[in-house]
Order: sequence, then C-alpha cells, then structure tokens
Amino acid sequence: GRHRDAERLLDRALGHAVRADAEPERAATLGAMGVSLWRGPLPVADAVTRCRALLAEQGSGRRAVRLTLNCPLAVVLALHDDREGALACLAEAEQLAQRLGYAETDAFLPLFTATVDELAGRPEEALRSLERAATAARALGATGLLRSALLDTTRIRLDLGDWRTAHGTLAALEPAGGPAGPPRPRAESADLDGLRARIAAEHGEAEAATRLA
Repeated sequence: GRHRDAERLLDRALGHAVRADAEPERAATLGAMGVSLWRGPLPVADAVTRCRALLAEQGSGRRAVRLTLNCPLAVVLALHDDREGALACLAEAEQLAQRLGYAETDAFLPLFTATVDELAGRPEEALRSLERAATAARALGATGLLRSALLDTTRIRLDLGDWRTAHGTLAALEPAGGPAGPPRPRAESADLDGLRARIAAEHGEAEAATRLA
C-alpha cells in the first residue's frame, strides 16, 4: 500500500534501465508503474493521463513496453467507464504477446481481462479468464500469478454468493506448512484475511469475522 514510496523507487529503476538501454528491465519497471497507478491513490482521470503519457514517452517502437503498459491502462480505463478503450488496450496487448512469444503472457494477460470484465459487471466471463490464467500459471510454475488468479477467483465467488466454492479455492492458497509455513507478503496476507472474514461471516461466525477483518 506504500504507492508513493514505490513510485519513487520505480522512477529510479526506470532511469537506470533507460541509461543502460536495458529493454526487459524498462518494460518490467513501466509495467509495475502502471499497476501502481491502477491500485494507488491517484484519481482515476489522473492515472489515465499518466499511464498514457508513459506509453507515449516510452512505448514508441518498444513492443514489450507497450505490452506491459497496455494491461494496467486497460484496467484504469475500465475504472473510468471507458470499456471500449479498455478492450482496445487488451486487444493490442494480445497481439503484441503473440508476436513476442512470451509464455508468461498466457498467465498474466487473462488476469487483466478478468478485472476489466468484472468492472463491466460480467463476473462469469471474469471467472473464465481467471481459470485460463490459473491453468497457464500452473503449467509455467508461476506461483505468484497462480495466487493472484486464485485470490481474484475467491473474491468473485464470494460476490456471487458461492461461498462453498470460494472456501475450496481459498484452501488452495494456504501454505503447505499451515500457519508455520513460509511467510507471505503483507498485502497478500491482508487479502486472505479479508476473504476469510467474509467466509466466516457467511458461516455466522461473527466473532471470527470481526477479528479477521
């Protein structure tokens, strides 16, 4: 949740990547900046402007940069009720992914598609995209992307009132060692506790739900 600090660090990382002419690092940093604009405190209209400016400044002739920036830009546009613009960004990202041939895009592109569909009130389509993302992530051994897909799936299932399926999906996110397993990032722990709280509330366990929330 420390988006201001992240922005400063990412600005520095971008400067290093540009000076070193390191294209993979440039693309990865810009993609992270786009996600921070989506999830951070900046008003949506300002986030759209900033993301488009980054695309114009850094994306000319750089397919990997355009791929990584179009994904968060699609979500920001969807938040701005510009579904047509969001779909155009996703379509360009899909075309670029096919040209570049990066296997990981099979796992991360559907995550953004799912978010855009969910924002448009199409949860079933979002769940199908998340299933594709999870399948690809498992095949690639991309643990972080798999966990993102499962977290979003659990949340949407709860929104649909399907808490039993949500509970089963959430169980797959528990560490192998239980509470003694490896530590998780704090943001993910907060997401998990929030989902557990909702499931506890569905069970009528008000005290547990309040504690987790």
